[in-house]
Amino acid sequence: MILQFIVWAFILCSQLTHALIEPNHPALQRDETNVITVTEDNYPFISQGVDGYYNILFLTMRSKRDNNYDCQICIDFEPVYKKVATAVKQQAPRAKVLFYIADVHDVPSLVKDLKLTNVPHVVGYTPPKDGEKFSWAEASFYHYQLSNQSVQDILHFGNFIGKFVQVYIQLEEDFSIVEFISYFSFFIGIFLFFKKVVLPNITNRWKFGMFVLSLFIIFMSITGYKFTEMNSIPLLARDEHGKIMYFSGGSSWQFGIEIFTVSAMYIVMGLCTLLLIWINNWSFLDDGKKSIFSVALALALFSMFNYYLSCYHIKEPGYPY
Repeated sequence: MILQFIVWAFILCSQLTHALIEPNHPALQRDETNVITVTEDNYPFISQGVDGYYNILFLTMRSKRDNNYDCQICIDFEPVYKKVATAVKQQAPRAKVLFYIADVHDVPSLVKDLKLTNVPHVVGYTPPKDGEKFSWAEASFYHYQLSNQSVQDILHFGNFIGKFVQVYIQLEEDFSIVEFISYFSFFIGIFLFFKKVVLPNITNRWKFGMFVLSLFIIFMSITGYKFTEMNSIPLLARDEHGKIMYFSGGSSWQFGIEIFTVSAMYIVMGLCTLLLIWINNWSFLDDGKKSIFSVALALALFSMFNYYLSCYHIKEPGYPY
């Protein structure tokens, strides 16, 4: 009788060990950034999962050596991780997702169970189901690739979380003074060129202003800007190396920057074609200069069209022409 009781107790304890915990369990205490810190004490509970909840786990290391962090990527990515977790809490409060952060020095049991040999890692677990055996050490997961470039790209990580958890969140990149100065200098140069070179040669500025306004309206109408706006497609998308992707794969999808890039190519090719047609009517040029200018325009048109085809091959690699 005593032996039977011991066996039943062992079976019950085993079942309890793998039972899912409730969403209001004390071990699931979140901080102000919507992140749960994993410790050696709460790890046995929270690693069992919560029924219907996604688990996002950030494995990091905050230690220092010689006044430098042993894992600089870990330190760089932590603010991004917490900003995305906060955005999910604020913009999708009903989303069933739990964000965890674990310092490998503080949770040796987790390191042993997951057989970790390096950090950092960000892994995502799909929701466990009640009655099924679940643990971080045994369940399958999705791995988010971290690199020196992606750790500072909040849009890239936010896009991963949005697709994985199936929620919509809006994020903004941190202000970059270098990027601001580069764009500011570029557009100031265009403005000065327009003011000093273009405007003095315009006799009817009202007519020219209406022409620019009409061109802008047509430009915004035919580029597909509304498509990207309605589908909440980001203006800038970056690859795993942090570089801007100007063209998406496939002709049924496009990034925000892509509509302006393609439209600019159409405008340049159209202008080159019109100038080739109008050049014979320019009385201020002699025949020799017209010939040279025609050759230059033809070469520019050919180069631009060749570049356009190379860009199109990115979207449709099987295009035969």
